[in-house]
Amino acid sequence: MHSNEEALISGEIFVPDARMTASSQWSMYVGPERARIDTVVQGSFKGAWESEIPQPGEWIQVEFSASMIVQSVKTRGRSDVAYWVTSYELHFSQDGLNWEAYQEPYGTIKVFSGNNDQNTPVEHFLQAAIRAKYVRIVALTFKGAVSLRFELYGSHYSGRWRL
Repeated sequence: MHSNEEALISGEIFVPDARMTASSQWSMYVGPERARIDTVVQGSFKGAWESEIPQPGEWIQVEFSASMIVQSVKTRGRSDVAYWVTSYELHFSQDGLNWEAYQEPYGTIKVFSGNNDQNTPVEHFLQAAIRAKYVRIVALTFKGAVSLRFELYGSHYSGRWRL
């Protein structure tokens, strides 16, 4: 994390559970609100979000209250079971309807390497920061099940920043 970045989901800028949504969930005990980076088992509630069906294309997303500048993404697997996402794409939107995939220079969609175990965090710094109100992690490959915890780091969009 760079010095001017802050946690955008679970830090001082706290995203309410209702603004964390997903393509699906396996049960009420692994809902999207369980995807916060430091989630652990709490009673019957499990240690991450998990999709209903383990298949590529399942996603987890966050909706910010306003546009944010996202500079890095950190992921972890499910804290209580050996499930994790091994590769993913990062998609973003201003309205929740029209989505863009994060790209490398020259227009190639970036495939991010995910986790190698369930608890070690993996952080990727974006070569070009993005401005977004919605950010979605789309799972491509996984171990065991599509299950993860994540955090996005960056700052408020002041209106002076240019893409």
